[in-house]
Amino acid sequence: MIIAGFGFRKNVQFESLQDVYQTLFKHHKLAVRDICGVATHVDKAQNQALQSLSQHFKLSIIAVSQNEIDLQNTQTHSVLSLQHYNTGSLSEAAALAAAGENSYLLGHRMISKDGLATCALAKGDKS
Repeated sequence: MIIAGFGFRKNVQFESLQDVYQTLFKHHKLAVRDICGVATHVDKAQNQALQSLSQHFKLSIIAVSQNEIDLQNTQTHSVLSLQHYNTGSLSEAAALAAAGENSYLLGHRMISKDGLATCALAKGDKS
């Protein structure tokens, strides 16, 4: 299963999330149906833009705890992610945690054109 992990600023809009999400799965030559869910930190899971994205693509939102975020090794390092979530990349850590044990990133995170959102894809066997 493939999970799309998200990190984003509070003022993010649906279009920013959609932009980075679609760019990433096109980059990896995936179809929308290949993605099993979207993940982010539990504190961000109720964000309206993320809720709209999950409804638009008919995907469930996986709220990842800080404890689960802390266990993940990320490929990229954002100063803001380190300050707020103790991880190099919230999107990468959320994707890895939600995809389960032995999951791996399909590549590094991508950033939306407006810089308000990041998305990373992880593949794992969690069901």
